[in-house]
Amino acid sequence: MGTRQSQVTGPTKQINTRYPEALHAKLAASAARNNRSINAEILYRIEQSFKNEGVSVMTITMQDVVEKHGDFAHGGDVEYGVKSWERAGFTPEEADAWLEARCFEAVDARRLADAGITPEQAAQSDEEIGGYVDTIGYKVANGDLSVERAKEAIGA
Repeated sequence: MGTRQSQVTGPTKQINTRYPEALHAKLAASAARNNRSINAEILYRIEQSFKNEGVSVMTITMQDVVEKHGDFAHGGDVEYGVKSWERAGFTPEEADAWLEARCFEAVDARRLADAGITPEQAAQSDEEIGGYVDTIGYKVANGDLSVERAKEAIGA
């Protein structure tokens, strides 16, 4: 396993907490799926809860976003991944939303965005097209769905 870098920027505060073993198992499984440490998974989930309230407690960089999404977002070259998303004109928060929608290619995310498709729409699953179940964003980035067909699939 490779070295994981911290997603936290700025001063930190260490706390000790107790939680049920079953919750720890869920966190560990989720962290492994997302290629994050358990600590990074906890921080990510806390940040997401604040984002749902419209409050941000951490500053996230494009590198943080690309590293968070692992090889799908950078293909083993974090610097290239960062530059791709920046060249496509996305903020870290926007790139994160597209990557959450499984649209792993910045140029394809830009094409979708320019066509008026949001990351939330791109995150919709489409079972009919391509013969497999995945998000519209993934299928466009994978070359299995055109932007025009994506617009049709979401009813735009």
